[in-house]
Amino acid sequence: MAEVLDRFVRTEGGVTTDDSDFDHDVNLFESGYLDSLAIVSLISFIEQEFRVELSDRALTSPHFTNITGISAVITEELAEASSTILPSTGISK
Repeated sequence: MAEVLDRFVRTEGGVTTDDSDFDHDVNLFESGYLDSLAIVSLISFIEQEFRVELSDRALTSPHFTNITGISAVITEELAEASSTILPSTGISK
């Protein structure tokens, strides 16, 4: 998951492979890797790629600032989504 997000951020933010300041723990927004338009693209990408609808809680999480934290938020959202679907039916509880 983190590698998928890494590729997206590098492409969207124009991050070069030799950028020594970029890693999975850098704040993507404060460091200028993603601007407000890129954030919208990131959210759309996450929802399509991982087939999850990000909740307001996820989007305002203090962890939704770097690749490591965003990966954790997605994992939580996926776990929550799967626990609200009845097994083998696909029907929400």
